[in-house]
Order: sequence, then C-alpha cells, then structure tokens
Amino acid sequence: HEIVEKIFPGCEVVRVDGSSEDRSTVQDRLERFMSGSGDILLGTQLISKGLDSPKISLAAALNADLHLSLPDFRAAERDFQLLTQLAGRPGRAGEVGECILQTELPDHYAIRRSMMHDYQGFFEEECAFRRKWGYPPFARLARFIFSAANEERLTQKLDGALGAVRAAAEAEGLQILGPAPAPIARVKGLYRWHLLAKGASSAALSRFLAIALREFAGLSGIGTVLDRDPVNMM
Repeated sequence: HEIVEKIFPGCEVVRVDGSSEDRSTVQDRLERFMSGSGDILLGTQLISKGLDSPKISLAAALNADLHLSLPDFRAAERDFQLLTQLAGRPGRAGEVGECILQTELPDHYAIRRSMMHDYQGFFEEECAFRRKWGYPPFARLARFIFSAANEERLTQKLDGALGAVRAAAEAEGLQILGPAPAPIARVKGLYRWHLLAKGASSAALSRFLAIALREFAGLSGIGTVLDRDPVNMM
C-alpha cells in the first residue's frame, strides 16, 4: 500500500484484502471505489471478479503465473480463469482498456490464451495436457489425506499398509502416486501426507477404494480422509 502511494503520489489508494478483512469491510471498500472515491484499487485476486465500473481503464497482475507453480493439475485452468476475469475489468464503458501481467512464463498457454480471451484455444491445449498425463476428464481420481502429530510415526504406519494397497491398485490397473508430504504439509500442528490413485475406470477405482479404506482404517493414531474426484489438491 505504502509503496503504491509513493509511486503514484496524489492518488487515493483503496485496499481490499479478502483474507484479512471481514466481509462487510470488503464490501464497503469496494462500493467506495465503485462510487468514484479512490483512484487505485489494490488487493488480492478477490478484486478480479465481478467489478463492473466504467472508471476502470487499467488492470495489472503481479506474479500472474503464481498458480502455475502449484502441484495441482487444475493450476492452468485456475490461472486462465483468474486472468481472463481480470482482463475483462478495464474498458467496460466503451473506452480503451489495458491489462498488464507480470510473468516469467509469457509463453505458457494459460497466459497467452487469457490475454486473447481464447477459451477454445485454452480448452484444446489443456485437454491435450490432461490426456497425456491421465487427468480428468480422461481419468478418475481419488486422494487420501493422512494426518498425525508425529510425522515419523505417520510414515511408519503408512509403510505398513502400502503393500496391500499397491497390490490392489495393480490388480485394478490403477496408478498410485505417493505417499508424499501434501503441498500444505502441516495444519494446526498436524503433519499431512497424501496419496493419489488414478485410472480410466470408475468401477475399478471403486473396488480399489474399498480395499484401501479397510487397510487405512487400521492405522491407529492416523487421521485419514478420502477425497474422491478431488477439486483441491493442496
């Protein structure tokens, strides 16, 4: 906030941070900017969505490729959605609008296609990526998330169950990824590990999950959550 005010002296900066402000404060600040009070709206990705103001002539995103570094097969989809929304904010009253992205991956298809509002082009490239690596809609997924206060005990317990689980996956023609530390590796003092199973057949996945759930149910002191067709891989 302070840096923006120094760069643009004399401009009123309205800051919106959806992760740290309550909803009423966020709404008040957005309405304040939309009504014409304020010159620069500064905030998180929250401000890329739903703003329809004729006064917005320029939009800019710092670290526009941030989502692409996440270990999630939907990363490009989320980045494309966000940047397409952002690029649609300026120039909504018939005036010329401009959108600037800061990125180290200007040739990535999610970046390129978002700037052209090329939904079809993005869809085709994203489908090619998912087909190649076996992700939805070309495969079915299930994710196990394990948690425990003691990481060494967690890994030891998992090792003991993996033999039967891997054998069940092989019998059904499924691929197992992990177990490995989850991208968000610790929450509320608990260590988190995850395991991903994927394959083309929903029926095969269901049969495998029935066996895996029985094996993991015997892990005393280990929290186990099954997320079938996961939306969030973090």
